[in-house]
Amino acid sequence: MVDGFSVDKLLLEDVNVFNAFIHGPVLEWFSASRIDVGNSDMPSRMADSTGEYFLEYTGKIAGNMPADLDTGIEAADSWYAVIVEWDSSDTSDKKVTYTLTPAAPTLTGDRDVWRKIGWVKNNASKSFLEFRAEGVSNDRSYYWMEEEDTLYLVQNGDPAAWTTVDASTLVSPDSQRIMIHAAEITGNNNFIFRPSGGGQANGNLKVRSSQAYNGIYQTANQGFQYKRVGAPGGGLDISVQGYKEIV
Repeated sequence: MVDGFSVDKLLLEDVNVFNAFIHGPVLEWFSASRIDVGNSDMPSRMADSTGEYFLEYTGKIAGNMPADLDTGIEAADSWYAVIVEWDSSDTSDKKVTYTLTPAAPTLTGDRDVWRKIGWVKNNASKSFLEFRAEGVSNDRSYYWMEEEDTLYLVQNGDPAAWTTVDASTLVSPDSQRIMIHAAEITGNNNFIFRPSGGGQANGNLKVRSSQAYNGIYQTANQGFQYKRVGAPGGGLDISVQGYKEIV
């Protein structure tokens, strides 16, 4: 027992081999250089990246950048995975760490197991973008709290053919859905959307002379496609409001 948390080895039948168990530890934006991991309302419980070891703790633990970067110098405009690392022999405190390689992070001291909690994005000034997170199990939602004009991917777009939009600056590498705000600013045209990479002859979402918040399923390349249906005459603004991911 260290610092009020315990480490136990789980039996195979106790582990979901497809998604390692997690319940409670939520990412919380604290400042441009600090993210907290935990929950004031419930214990945080999780299996490590292999599903073999279990961690439980209460409250929040802070990760400060760049002090808690696993290796190297902080890169600007980058997605960093946030992991909690701990010691399977139960002798070291838990720790929050930022890494570019969550499948094989550089661990601290004698800590030898870890669990990815989610991702955070910094900007050109190496400041974390502000967000609000929801969800305590594997399915997490993130909503951007930044100024709207920093969230636009398309302004006055009017393509007649399917056009790919790269959303990787605002949706994480593990994102499953992207949440957009689409607004036709002129004209009276229809616009349709589909996941990046195609797979659908017709779009599964339509926007016509109105504003609507929508979610779009996407592929692993963090993007989507859209096009105009009909004659030219209208333009579309598209901003990213957030995304959903599985951790």
